Amino acid sequence: MLSGIKTEIEKLSQAELEELVSHIYGIITKMTIAETDEPQELKCPFCESCNWVKNGVAKGKQRYKCKRCGKGFGLTTGTIKFHSKITDDQWKKYIECMILSYSIRKTAKIVDVGVKIAFYLRHKILDCLRKNLNGGGTVLFGDCELDETFLPENFKGNHKKSGFEMPRKAKKRGHSDKKRGVSKDKICIGTGMDKNNNMIIKMICRGRASHKNLKDLFKGNIHEGSIIVTDGLSGYKKLAHDVGAKQIIIPPKKHANGVYNLQKINALHSRFKSWISGFNGVSTKLLPNYLGWFKFVEIFKSLSDNEKSGKIWGNATTERVRSRMVDIRHRAIVFG
Repeated sequence: MLSGIKTEIEKLSQAELEELVSHIYGIITKMTIAETDEPQELKCPFCESCNWVKNGVAKGKQRYKCKRCGKGFGLTTGTIKFHSKITDDQWKKYIECMILSYSIRKTAKIVDVGVKIAFYLRHKILDCLRKNLNGGGTVLFGDCELDETFLPENFKGNHKKSGFEMPRKAKKRGHSDKKRGVSKDKICIGTGMDKNNNMIIKMICRGRASHKNLKDLFKGNIHEGSIIVTDGLSGYKKLAHDVGAKQIIIPPKKHANGVYNLQKINALHSRFKSWISGFNGVSTKLLPNYLGWFKFVEIFKSLSDNEKSGKIWGNATTERVRSRMVDIRHRAIVFG
């Protein structure tokens, strides 16, 4: 059988071979590491110590005990699979639905779970994805475009029966803010991109960004000697001094300053607004997860769907994030 497959492969064109290799890679990356395979760099999920010993077997799975903190753990402790009744096949189906941008209701039907559970599964996966993308930090090099975009503050998912009180008068979702300019009812999302498409995108404050907000977001994430292209917001001038960069300002009502412009980052904002509008309103407390999701979509847009699914599955089953349903439900708004 294998020899027959090899014979057929030899008949394929280069383009067909590349497609086949991409497909096989996606299949391999989606495979789950067997529970019996002991990882080479296993760390305690509580104190991250590598000093552990084996501590018996429970339900056919190897247990470990940390010699530093004394706590017991397994390979899935702290991951989305820990204490989860969702099977691996269901998790994988869910991730495939995310890649295909299916709605929560459609995903719930395909995965065979309730709509409410499907919502929490999404954010368990996104918590892992966001931690992974932000873990090492992103450094911008060379010519960098910096700008902000804004979304209305959204209290979707907060209810009076749980003790929540609206800090402002309620309005119909989807209606524009009647306040002129950039008010405190808007969430500021700071963004930065360089020529290599390295990206920083995080919500940083309510209303217009100050020098402190920009410094907290970009300091340590822009290489010294870079050129930052910005609009006329005063905070960017101080930021340029903080990070040791040269600033190029795009004047008001102008599209460029010589060869420099904000075209790339404006296009990014346009794609982001179009992408997030498909969710029919996103709660501000969960917006960081959607920003992480959008960043993943942008960074890996050249990969096939199978490769994207493999990356998310591998990340979600190895990243240790405390992400319980009650924590997601009562999450506070966090900037930065």
